[in-house]
Amino acid sequence: KQILGKEKSTLGDTRAVTNVIKKTKIKRSSAVQKVADEAKAYLGHDVGTSGERKLRTRKARPAPVAKKPATKRAGTMKATAKEGKAFLKGKK
Repeated sequence: KQILGKEKSTLGDTRAVTNVIKKTKIKRSSAVQKVADEAKAYLGHDVGTSGERKLRTRKARPAPVAKKPATKRAGTMKATAKEGKAFLKGKK
């Protein structure tokens, strides 16, 4: 067998040690500094990390649209029945 790439340094490690090596996370302070550096490069000027945060303001909601009035149905079936009878009488 040949030793490839990083195997040489981890051959004597136990599984727990290897997992610790793989899963080390960036510390918060260095992550904040990294983001600040990226912001400086993107914006072109220094961005203060100690300043207070600003909340976004909500936009005013539009006025509610008036609902259409409900249709009145009193007597609708009677009129329809009369029209239907008259229509059928005319066809025969």
